[in-house]
Amino acid sequence: MGMKYENLRNKTIFDFCDKEEILQEITSFDKTEYLEMFSNDEQNIAVDLLTLAELTNNKALESSVEYEYANALSSYRKKFNEK
Repeated sequence: MGMKYENLRNKTIFDFCDKEEILQEITSFDKTEYLEMFSNDEQNIAVDLLTLAELTNNKALESSVEYEYANALSSYRKKFNEK
């Protein structure tokens, strides 16, 4: 059985990945810097979680992020004309 992804609003990419090479593809910040800069930025956290899901081919995480961050992702996609 796969991992359940709930309460993602309290999580970041650092909660789901410890592989430095993957994290560096997503952000140049370490965990402390990342939390200081983005802890209140739902769009950035959501996009980074989606990027992690895509890089690791984690469909469960991807669908959970899409569901839990639907509004933030919709705003982001409108802003950047993405689907």
